[in-house]
This record gives sequence, C-alpha cells and structure tokens, in this order.
Amino acid sequence: MSEKDGEVDLRGGAAAKTRWAEPARAAANRMMGVSAELAGQEAVMSVIGKNHVSDTVKAVDRAWRSLITNM
Repeated sequence: MSEKDGEVDLRGGAAAKTRWAEPARAAANRMMGVSAELAGQEAVMSVIGKNHVSDTVKAVDRAWRSLITNM
C-alpha cells in the first residue's frame, strides 16, 4: 500500500503519522514567544500597580504550557 493509499508510518507517533510535527513545533515556539512577551508586559504593569494583569498573564501562560505538554 502506498502512502497515497493511506499507509501510515507507525514509527514516529501521531505527529509523524500526520506530518504535523514541524507545524506543531513552530506553533509551540510562537506560543512561548507570546507567553514571554506577556510576562514582560506583566513586569511593566506590576511596576505601575496594575496587578490584575498578573493573573491574566499567568492564566495564559498556564494554558500555553498545558497545550504544549499535551501535544
């Protein structure tokens, strides 16, 4: 059976089967960049006394990390 006929490479896990490994990795890297940017904004906002931003940033960071962990 050829790849065109639906053959699946069982050696590389789900990402290899679907050929999503690189796009998933790129998306994870972008998410971590957003997370880092938000953390930088948190530091600035905390200095000027807007601590509610901190909770939002932490929630976003937790969501990204959870998504990446479960990929």
